[in-house]
Amino acid sequence: MLRYLITGGGDGCVVHDVGVQLAGAYVPDMLDLDYARAKGTTTLNYCHFEKTILARYCHFNTLSLEGSALEQGLEAQGAEIVGSVFLRNSFSAKGRVDLGGVKIGGQLNCTRGQIEVTDGNALYAQGAQITGNVFLNKGFSAKGRVTLSGAKISGQLACAGGRFHAEKGAALQLQDTQAADFFWRDVTEVSGGLDLNGAHFDTLTDYPESWERVTDLSLIGLTYTHITNPGDTAKRVAWLGKGDRSNGEFSPQPYTQLAKVLREMGHDRDARTVLVEGEVRHRRSEWHEIEKRRAERWALRRYLKSPNQKNWDIYAEAEASDQSKQLFDRFQRICLDAAKDHPNRPSDAQLELARMGLRQDLQWTNAKDKLRIWWFKAKSFGLNKLVGYGYKPFNSLWALVVLVLLAAGLSHMAWQRGDFAPNSDVILSTAEWQNLAEDKTVHNPAFQWSDQQGKGRDYETFNPLAYGFDVVVPIVNIGQEAAWAPSTTRGPWGWTLWWMRWLFTVFGWIVTALGAAAIAGVIRRE
Repeated sequence: MLRYLITGGGDGCVVHDVGVQLAGAYVPDMLDLDYARAKGTTTLNYCHFEKTILARYCHFNTLSLEGSALEQGLEAQGAEIVGSVFLRNSFSAKGRVDLGGVKIGGQLNCTRGQIEVTDGNALYAQGAQITGNVFLNKGFSAKGRVTLSGAKISGQLACAGGRFHAEKGAALQLQDTQAADFFWRDVTEVSGGLDLNGAHFDTLTDYPESWERVTDLSLIGLTYTHITNPGDTAKRVAWLGKGDRSNGEFSPQPYTQLAKVLREMGHDRDARTVLVEGEVRHRRSEWHEIEKRRAERWALRRYLKSPNQKNWDIYAEAEASDQSKQLFDRFQRICLDAAKDHPNRPSDAQLELARMGLRQDLQWTNAKDKLRIWWFKAKSFGLNKLVGYGYKPFNSLWALVVLVLLAAGLSHMAWQRGDFAPNSDVILSTAEWQNLAEDKTVHNPAFQWSDQQGKGRDYETFNPLAYGFDVVVPIVNIGQEAAWAPSTTRGPWGWTLWWMRWLFTVFGWIVTALGAAAIAGVIRRE
């Protein structure tokens, strides 16, 4: 009866062009509209459907199930809707609502709708093409996965005030989804993951509190051109940290994407902070991967000392890296094949020697990885503090200032203690200087010689700050180091400065080179 009316009736009963408007009906049997073509609007509001509504590849002008209850769901994949679909205002379904591949000229409105399934997808609209908006907000509730993967939405995708719950996997699947705007705010409940891998939105409107409700977030490949609420940078970084991994592997893309948008919005400082944090976490993930391999090899090494079947089974079932699996296979050939009863079985001494060799290889490999971790950490610390991984190049100026002050302080103490001498063979060989230097009553020969009344009053005047600058900054020579040199025989301060100036020069070269490279953009990552 309903199919007959929805499709326009017959010669004896022509349905008005407005279509069918039904309210408050109880429909005990299945409504089959597969491949049908509805006339006018199809409005079935506040009705109760005991069986599944079948509307696969059906043509609707408008489909409204506002306030209706579907005991077994809706199957409308591939349907073509000229106007909108309304599943709002106390609409409920206890089965899957399948809108996969539909084409909707208007909106999909699920405001205050409820969909519940025991397993799988509650709302399925993968590959849907929607000209208007999609509303999953203001009381919308889904117990089961909501899938909009690959959907193209010309308007906004609003999830403000929605509740999403899935027993396992993603509660909201938006992989490769495209929309003009994505609203993620005032979300009251998210039980399950949120997959935004490869999605694209022109504008992202969100609240940090809504992201905090998501325990499993995927942001790899997510792109957007504008954020309406940049918010606190620390909270933004925390948001990225929840979704910067795919299958356990770190990806810097979420950080570069946010930094790009922040920079275009004029938040350059926040953009640099985000990029630096991305570099820190990237390197941290590399350390953790090496540590994981070390832990795997240590577990295998402990087992070699006291093998038993239980520990063997645990290790065999563990997810190990390729390198560890190679060692594991080697161990398997040594230990398990040896247990077989065959005439060429090695002796116990040969087996123990093989085990010992494998233990030594494991220990040596772990030691090399430990050195690698130390090196990575030292390099990462230096790049971060000195130039912010290339994004904060002027940090190197502060490092130079610290080095200059340290060198100046040490130079001042050496000068005050009389541990300096002119850095000139001609002056050192003169009788005036030799007499002054050998006079035990003179506490500071260099100071007295270069004093206003001394023989060297026209010589280069010593200044500890200038001397420290001359030692630390290798690309500038202001004459202090060429004029004065600390003595290793006059006292401990001179001896200390003599050796420390080599370190100051080396660190000065490193800091200056990194700063120059960062400023020139050599190590900057855009």
